[in-house]
Amino acid sequence: MPEAVFDLAAYTRTAHGSHRDAIGEIGDLTADELALVRLLRDLESATMPYLRRVLVTPTHKDARVTAFLVTWAFEKFWIADALGAMLEQQVAQQSDAAGPAQPAGSALHGHRRARRGPVARAVGAFFAGPALVAAHLVALAVSDVVTRGAYARLAATTSSAGAAALCRRLEAVDARQGEFLRAEASARLATDAPGAAHAARLAARELRDEAFPLGLADRPAADRARFARFTFPGGASDALATLEPIAALPGVEPATIDAVARHLVPRGS
Repeated sequence: MPEAVFDLAAYTRTAHGSHRDAIGEIGDLTADELALVRLLRDLESATMPYLRRVLVTPTHKDARVTAFLVTWAFEKFWIADALGAMLEQQVAQQSDAAGPAQPAGSALHGHRRARRGPVARAVGAFFAGPALVAAHLVALAVSDVVTRGAYARLAATTSSAGAAALCRRLEAVDARQGEFLRAEASARLATDAPGAAHAARLAARELRDEAFPLGLADRPAADRARFARFTFPGGASDALATLEPIAALPGVEPATIDAVARHLVPRGS
C-alpha cells in the first residue's frame, strides 16, 4: 500500500527544537553505550556535508524536498545537541568510550562513491537527471530506519531510564522524518510515475554504494563494526527486519535489500 501524502506544511510548522529541558538524570552508561551515543551524535550532526553533496544535484530544484531538508537539518542539529548533553553527564567516561584512534587508512573500503566531493557528484547528477531525487530519498529513508534501530536498541537494553526516555524521544523525531521520506520515495518509484524505472535503478545503485547510517562511510572501520554489533546483535536477520519498511517501497528489489543488509553487518562484526 502506498504511503499516505505527508503534510509537509504541518511538519515545517511543528519542527522539534532543543530537547535539553526534557533530559533527566542519565546515570552511568556502559562504555559500549557511550561509544554508540558519541557515534550517533556525530552522525546526526553531519547534515551540512550531506546537504553539500545533494544540493549540487537536481534535488535542489525540487521545492518540496528542499523545504523538507531545511527542516530536517534543523531537527538533526537539535538531536545531536541532545546527545551531546547526554555525553556531558558522562564526562569522566567519555575518553574510555572513545577507544584508540584509528589510522586514516582504516576508513571503510568499498564505499568510495559515498565520499565523492561536490564536483564529482554534480557531474554524475548531470547524467542521472531528476530521477536522482528518488534515489536520494530512498537513501535517506534507509539511514532513517537504521538510525532509529540504534535508538530503539539502546532504549531497550540500557539500565538508564533517563537514557532510554531520551532515545525514545529522539527516535520519534526521526520517525516523522521517515514518514516523509518513504511517502515521497513511494510516489516517485510507483510504476505509473514518470521515470520510475530509471529512478529505481539509481536508487538500487545508491543503496549498494552507500554506507548506512549516512556519514558512516567517513568513520573508521571500527565504528562501523561497533555500530553493527550493538544495533544488530542478531546479525543479518536483525538488519533485514529493520529494512522491512524499505523493502515495501515500489521498485526496491530483494537483492538490493540483501546487499544493504550485508553492508550493515560486515563480516567479523
